[in-house]
Parts: sequence; structure tokens; C-alpha cells
Amino acid sequence: MLERLEDYFLTEPQRLVQLGRALFLIGGWLIIIALGGQVATSVANGMASIGGHAGTVKLLADIYPSIPTWWVPESIVGALPAMFITGIGLWINQTGQRIRRFMGHR
Repeated sequence: MLERLEDYFLTEPQRLVQLGRALFLIGGWLIIIALGGQVATSVANGMASIGGHAGTVKLLADIYPSIPTWWVPESIVGALPAMFITGIGLWINQTGQRIRRFMGHR
């Protein structure tokens, strides 16, 4: 089974490059959306502290109850998988480009 996977990517290194690019884009978009969520929660918590309710911490699910926000990282622990996906995507992309160059593919 593993040999078939190796053959699939090594016969056409462009597939490996595209897989890396896809993983990089997924991880990058997750990080960008997480930054947007962090801004939204910071603004909501800032507005609450101006109003005198500094004790309540709002999460994205509290701010947007009708939108499914379970997939948006809200802390550094949640953002670590997105950073890992981005890093793995970069590594796979570079590896695919090296294999493509080595094999003489365009």
C-alpha cells in the first residue's frame, strides 16, 4: 500500500507540489481566520469592559451563535495544528520541487 502511494507521487512530482500547496493554503487560511476571530473577540471584550462588564469573556460562539465556529482556532493551542499544517505543506511543496528538478520534469 505504501509503495503505491510512493509511486503515485514519484511518477508525477507535480502531484506532491500541489498537495503541499493545498496544505499550505488550508493552514494559512485557518491562521488568517483565527486572527480575524481574535480581533472580533477582542473588540467584543473591549466593548464590554467599556460598559463596565470586565468579568465576562466572550468566545466566538457567544458572539456569532448562528455560525458554526468550532473549526476556528481561538487560542495558541488551537492554532498549533494550523501552523503545523502550514509548515508540513511548505516542506512537502519544497520536496516535490526538488524531486521534480532532480527527475528533469518541468
